[in-house]
Amino acid sequence: MAVAGFLLLPVQAQVWQLVADTFVLGMGLGLLSVCVVVGPQSTVGWNQRGVVTGSVMFCRYLGQSLGAAIFGAIFNASLIARLRRAPPPLRPYLPHGASGVSATIGHTASLGPAVGYLRAAIAAAAHNVYVGLVIAAVATIVVIAVVIPRHMSTAASLGHAPEQPADLR
Repeated sequence: MAVAGFLLLPVQAQVWQLVADTFVLGMGLGLLSVCVVVGPQSTVGWNQRGVVTGSVMFCRYLGQSLGAAIFGAIFNASLIARLRRAPPPLRPYLPHGASGVSATIGHTASLGPAVGYLRAAIAAAAHNVYVGLVIAAVATIVVIAVVIPRHMSTAASLGHAPEQPADLR
């Protein structure tokens, strides 16, 4: 929901609106983070918890890397498309590719009339990233609802208690 909140913000949003939405997003991800680790750990015995924790961390980092690559590509493709569609009088002021945007942004005085167009192009590219994030979130919810069984058996529910480490006995 917090990701969708970014889509609902106006282009000229106030800083407090961005901070509030980011705070809600961070709270949700923070609460979810514990469940994503503890949930799988509770389905195995003590002797396998390290493997489960390592697998969860590996999948988390792999997902972050893939997400950064995919959504970075969406941002760059959107930005480049907007730069190529710029009105002819503005084109000499704009960078020719996404790699030149960061250098150009630092020198807004040299952009002249194109500064507003470049800001709008960056905002549109960020908007496309948030649309992609909402689509990914909805797809994830659908997959979770369909794939994950309603009841997962744990070691305790199978009739035997999980094996405790020697120092806890």
